[in-house]
Amino acid sequence: SSLASSKGMLRLSSSSFFNSHRLKPCLSFGASNSFNKSQNLTKISENFKRFRKMSTNATPDVTNIIQFMLIVGKLKTTKRTGWVRNNVLLPESISDHMYRMSMLSFLITDPSINREKCMKIAIVHDLAESTVGDITPSDPISKEEKHRMEENAMSEIRKMLGDKVGQEMYDLWMEYENVSTPEAKFVKDFDKFEMILTAYEYETEQKLNLQEFFDSTNGVFKTDQVKSWADKLKEMRGK
Repeated sequence: SSLASSKGMLRLSSSSFFNSHRLKPCLSFGASNSFNKSQNLTKISENFKRFRKMSTNATPDVTNIIQFMLIVGKLKTTKRTGWVRNNVLLPESISDHMYRMSMLSFLITDPSINREKCMKIAIVHDLAESTVGDITPSDPISKEEKHRMEENAMSEIRKMLGDKVGQEMYDLWMEYENVSTPEAKFVKDFDKFEMILTAYEYETEQKLNLQEFFDSTNGVFKTDQVKSWADKLKEMRGK
């Protein structure tokens, strides 16, 4: 099969398209817990160069949409770092995590909260990880540097998709990062609750001890509803 550019100047086979345009997650970790900051930052720089080439040379057309969805597809195959490091069998992907967060939005009972907006925030909040990977607090990258790297990735996505859709995704991501709205506050709580819910599943199914994930959420929940879910889950866990 082949993919033609909108101006008919370039036709690429499926294999060459993937080799030249698909962005690979830069930060992938094994159970060894290794992290080479210099090497991974070089990979990030290379990814940004590919990204800029696409966003600069292409117009917001079907080709851009396909390129963007290929980038989104990396979220399906990039495993969440914390589970990989804890030797979880078949660990969830980033998109697995975001999907259940989106489903949690249906369950919001506060009538003042825009549930649809929460769903949108949930499905874009880790979008930048398709390019920079799943960086965790234990990695030797500061919170500020992580934000800068992810903001660069979201800026490139904004360029690729154009002013309307691209700006909406960028703004939703910034809203989450800054926790600037009640909806963003809910989604922040979803992020932590979904993590410990997944930890509970892995502990139950694979007989693992994932206490560190529960410890990391002590006192962090800001919404009464999600805090009640977390309290109940910890009660069920019995530890």
